[in-house]
Amino acid sequence: MTHAGVVGMLRHAATSRTSLAVFALLLLMWGGFEARVAPGELFFPLFPAFAVAFFFDTVAYNQLGLRLPWLFYPLGTLFLYVEAVLVGGIVRWVRGRNGASNRPDDT
Repeated sequence: MTHAGVVGMLRHAATSRTSLAVFALLLLMWGGFEARVAPGELFFPLFPAFAVAFFFDTVAYNQLGLRLPWLFYPLGTLFLYVEAVLVGGIVRWVRGRNGASNRPDDT
C-alpha cells in the first residue's frame, strides 16, 4: 500500500461516523463514571486510554519535571479518541471482511 493510501485510510478512519460515535459513547461513559451515576464496570473500556494517559502524565512529571496537574485530562481525552479510531477501524475492517456491502458508506 502506498503512503498516500495509508494516509487516506487513516484520515477516513479518524473521521468516520463509527469512530465518532464510539468516541461520543466513551466520553458519555467517562462522564457517567465521574458523576458517579454509572456502575464502576464502565471503567473497563476506558482503561486502555487512561493507562496510556497516566503513563505519559507520569513521564512528564518524573522525567521531564513538568508539574502540570491538568495534563491528565487532555491526555485522557486524546487517547480516548485514539481508542475510538482503533475500534472504528476494526469495525470497518470486520464489516469489509464479512462482505457487508449493502450498508451505506461510512463517511
